[in-house]
Amino acid sequence: MTPSDLPVSAVRDLPPLSPGDASVYVHFPYCSSKCPYCDFNSHVVAHDDVVYADAVLSELDRRSPRLRVPAGGLASVYFGGGTPSRWHPEQLGRVLRALADRFGLREGVEITVEANPEDVGDGALFAALRDQGVNRFSLGVQSFLDDELAALGRMHDGDRARAAVRAARATGARVSLDLIYGLPEQPAHRALASVEAALALEPDHISAYTLTIEPDTVLARRVRLGTFRPMPDEQQADLIEAVTHRLEAEGYRRYEVSSYAREGRISIHNTGYWVGGAYLGLGAGAHGYLPHAAGAVRYENERLPQRYQDAALAGALETRFEEERGRRGQIEDRALVALRSAFGVDADAWA
Repeated sequence: MTPSDLPVSAVRDLPPLSPGDASVYVHFPYCSSKCPYCDFNSHVVAHDDVVYADAVLSELDRRSPRLRVPAGGLASVYFGGGTPSRWHPEQLGRVLRALADRFGLREGVEITVEANPEDVGDGALFAALRDQGVNRFSLGVQSFLDDELAALGRMHDGDRARAAVRAARATGARVSLDLIYGLPEQPAHRALASVEAALALEPDHISAYTLTIEPDTVLARRVRLGTFRPMPDEQQADLIEAVTHRLEAEGYRRYEVSSYAREGRISIHNTGYWVGGAYLGLGAGAHGYLPHAAGAVRYENERLPQRYQDAALAGALETRFEEERGRRGQIEDRALVALRSAFGVDADAWA
């Protein structure tokens, strides 16, 4: 059997960057509401966009010497959340310019901002972010069916989601969208209805996740109370096969457990995680992974925005944890992430 005879997802891809590349992740922890399934570090509290940018830049001053960046500059910058599309574009741009000044940006650098459909208005926000240098948008669509969006606690409807994707594409930026499926008793045709709606919009990339019950979320409490019954794993597995088959039939290759992309549109930033590349985490609750000659350092920043902000502005680094990973630990980390992806394990590099 030759590679051309194999299913699309069985052909080994070559990653668009190497473990020697470097990236930066910036976390913006503020949201307009908390979704019941969400266990990310997100907070519905008042905030000051300028002061938060000041805090991130202060942290950058302290952490930047620990990130080894190749001569060409950063491979990617990712603004996640929370909802970073709620950060004023000029303040997000301040942070991006500081990263460019400090590390440089390689040719073809990927600069992503996550956004919720209800935040983008008529598309002016996308244009403003493009003016700041952003060239990729990741939209939290989750579903195109209004009743499912309501059940997931989302603030937009299907029409608003479609409009947001079209507005993002109109800027010329790359566009990724997130879908969630595997809701309780969701039949396959409803899961595939959102997939078809997504395909009609022709995004570059689709992240499709089964609904997972994470500890300390509203959904987890509902499960304990018996008011929410998640879909059994076996049924979710059947849906994964159906969704994957449909996406791959339209040229979206599954290159990671929940990630599908058109040719040449694999997420550079996410690939950095799967190949064990270095990434500096900035912002409240951000994670970082910094390889060095004897292993790697892994850390997570303080999650509470005010505590993080106060510490950063005072010139301190407030972390929830920071640990050294020796050479064996680094190899274990690499195995864990490599086996999630179509890139697999590079035996020569391991040897």
